[in-house]
Amino acid sequence: MPSSDVTLSQQDAQTILNESYLEVRSKMLEIAAALDRMQSAPGGDGLGDSDKRIQLDQAIEILASDDPDRAARLQFLFSRPYDAQWREKMEL
Repeated sequence: MPSSDVTLSQQDAQTILNESYLEVRSKMLEIAAALDRMQSAPGGDGLGDSDKRIQLDQAIEILASDDPDRAARLQFLFSRPYDAQWREKMEL
């Protein structure tokens, strides 16, 4: 954890990497294991054409990019399109 007097943006890249490495590695292993389970499960070969699988492939491409706005791009990818009638549909 960063100290209280140093914000995350003030830390250098090596410090952020050192502090985040184990957690990020764990999440990446979890994602890889889920993808392996999907692929090896019955019907896993046909997932390449599904909307959700395509979305996951797009997310992996975003993560592998060097763009500085990966989190925002992932959020947008996994978000629903804006619907002006959302209140009525949610009955709020």
